Amino acid sequence: MIATVAMTPTAASASEIREIAHSVANALVVRLKAAYPEPSQIARIIRAQDIVLQGAMRQEATRWTVTAQNGTAGAYPVTQGKCPCPDQQFNTGPCKHRYAVALMEKIAVVLGTAYYANVGESWGIAWPEQTGWSFLALEPQGTMTQGLAMWQIDVHGKLMLSKD
Repeated sequence: MIATVAMTPTAASASEIREIAHSVANALVVRLKAAYPEPSQIARIIRAQDIVLQGAMRQEATRWTVTAQNGTAGAYPVTQGKCPCPDQQFNTGPCKHRYAVALMEKIAVVLGTAYYANVGESWGIAWPEQTGWSFLALEPQGTMTQGLAMWQIDVHGKLMLSKD
């Protein structure tokens, strides 16, 4: 099954980008929960999403600084997938700070490579991934086709140039 897709590079206002980033974060959290279904990891993923959506982190030259969520005024430096927090030191799997950094970095990649896209009646964004393209429906519109490049998407999410 192949659906016709209209795509154009995203050029959005700051508020639209925040809304899209929030939607992308939600979609990525669903993927993370599926990849790490243990209850303790799901709890960390949810807390990481809160960190990202609250903006409780900042990127510096060679690391991310993630604000502590335990009521202290501190922060943890996350560098090259390592975090010095107690949770990371004494438990298996990534801590919420590492998940927050991974989420933020993936959101940045998605926003930097995303296209607005229509798939059938669904309007949203599409972005390239290693195995093809991902599509995130933002709202049902089906109206953004005038002047856009036409693409096709197969059932595996792979986009191809349309012959239309």
